[in-house]
Amino acid sequence: PEYGFQLTFVAIAIDEDGISGSGKRHVPLNSDYSLDEHHAYEKLVVVGGGVRVDDQSGTILAAYIPTQPDVKNPLGDMSTATISFALPLSYLGKPGNDWTFTLLAGAQDDHGGAGIGEFRTVNAVPSEWNGGGRTREDESNVYDTLIASPKR
Repeated sequence: PEYGFQLTFVAIAIDEDGISGSGKRHVPLNSDYSLDEHHAYEKLVVVGGGVRVDDQSGTILAAYIPTQPDVKNPLGDMSTATISFALPLSYLGKPGNDWTFTLLAGAQDDHGGAGIGEFRTVNAVPSEWNGGGRTREDESNVYDTLIASPKR
């Protein structure tokens, strides 16, 4: 109830400089996903059992983990099927024309410990604790992606 949703996991990779080959390509947290060299990130926002901002080296810049009193104002709204949050620009910088946002969506796995979590493993066949639909061994644990760039 403190999240307002369950088992959704999102990573938003932010390429701040638009320079090919600059930034980090591999998205951590059991995603098994690598961005192309044109969209490597300098900042990563992860949303699961809370919200966290990491830099490309994995240093946590900010984190918010909801607690029981946050039930009054959760991140998710089941009636509108939305997750919403705000981050101070001091953690991200001011978005510019060279910025690209790559959103990766999947299922959340917190291994029973609450908190941010990571991408839940996807297998060929779904089970109680794993998603399904993987058709090749080299596929990621990400169900969907969206790339948004103001310059394109």
